[in-house]
Amino acid sequence: MNTFFAVDSTELLTEIHGAVDTLCAWAAANPALASLIAAVVFAVHYWAFRPMTRFRALGEVEKGQITRISMPGGDLNQREAEELPPPFPTGWFLVCGSDELAKGQVVSLSMLGQEWVLFRAKDGKAAILDAYCPHLGAHLGVGGKVCGNAIKCPFHGWTFDTDGKCNEIPYTTGRIPQAAGTKSWPVSEKNGSIHVWFDESKQHEEPLWQIPDIPEINSNSYKLHGRSVHHVAAHAREIPENGADVAHLGVLHKPFLISWMSPLVQHLWGATWEPNNEEGMKHLARVTVSQSLTFCGMQIPGTSLVADIDQVGPGLVYLHLHTPLGKAYVLETVTPLAPRLQKATHCVFSNSFSMPRPIAKMLLTGLCRQFERDVPIWNHKKMISPPALVKGDGPVTKFRRWYAQFYPKGIVQAPQPTSPIRAGTGIKPQDLEF
Repeated sequence: MNTFFAVDSTELLTEIHGAVDTLCAWAAANPALASLIAAVVFAVHYWAFRPMTRFRALGEVEKGQITRISMPGGDLNQREAEELPPPFPTGWFLVCGSDELAKGQVVSLSMLGQEWVLFRAKDGKAAILDAYCPHLGAHLGVGGKVCGNAIKCPFHGWTFDTDGKCNEIPYTTGRIPQAAGTKSWPVSEKNGSIHVWFDESKQHEEPLWQIPDIPEINSNSYKLHGRSVHHVAAHAREIPENGADVAHLGVLHKPFLISWMSPLVQHLWGATWEPNNEEGMKHLARVTVSQSLTFCGMQIPGTSLVADIDQVGPGLVYLHLHTPLGKAYVLETVTPLAPRLQKATHCVFSNSFSMPRPIAKMLLTGLCRQFERDVPIWNHKKMISPPALVKGDGPVTKFRRWYAQFYPKGIVQAPQPTSPIRAGTGIKPQDLEF
């Protein structure tokens, strides 16, 4: 029996080698055609099997769309000085995807007006600490290394566990003082994402609520099929406010994505927004959006999409999409990097059988194209308070009252400089790609 399989294996290997030699000879004789076939195979493999990754830097979406005359040195995002609400609301915010942080990896973070270090310990736990070592101020995210379940400072070798406690100073045998520790921030890793709890006022350093569990994602029955990241020059409230701004859907998002077809084919939208008024659930709001295509004003069968959307605090929005091609979750998050700079992320998850990866990636691409219609508006609009609203605008005022609960108590925001980047931080948009 063993000899039989050995003979068969040898013959099979010989045939494979022969086929490879023949293929190589054909490719050498037809290099142009072989290159074309290889490119097509790679493209098909990339689209069908690899998760989508899309990144749009600040100003990239509107390139070529805006003609502007300004003084030399003018800022693309200049606007009139305005009174802004506090820039960093209280709540959970996305840091990165779980797949973006490997065991033993260390990442330097600049977000929410803070400098942090993010690392994943050997036991798999993700932790966020204040970036600067309390000893002599070295940045733990620049040269720091994970040692077991702690991070080691690159300057003097002090190590800090995931709770921020200093558990080793290599050159002393004395007692480690309590002041040698550094601050640890609440972290929640679920739904394929790593989140941090932040309260600028420091009145609620422990989370006031927990992030909802999405069983399909956490059980791994829904896979991540793509992620997009956009940098937007706006206050943190502007992006989620779109959920309550019903009127803009029938104007900005009405034309079809393929421009030459838009006179005949258009999007038909419907939307509602309601806050949750139950005790202990007031950080939640519910949005329902329906969309279909019309041809010459008549609805096209089979093009309807319904999204049941949960708004969770100021920074997390979960879209449960029901489409003719299957169900999917899209996690939309807004993370403030600076007072007028937001990192907006969209991640699509679906069951690979009911909605295969190519379909999920097409869905995410369509959502991103719609999102990118809003980006130039956000990048240049001014926050008007109070706004001149009319009947049909949607519950914008109700949304703003709901959102105001997340403004940290005692934090008053002065008029902002016209630049979206906080003055004096030295942060540049190109430095914020993580």
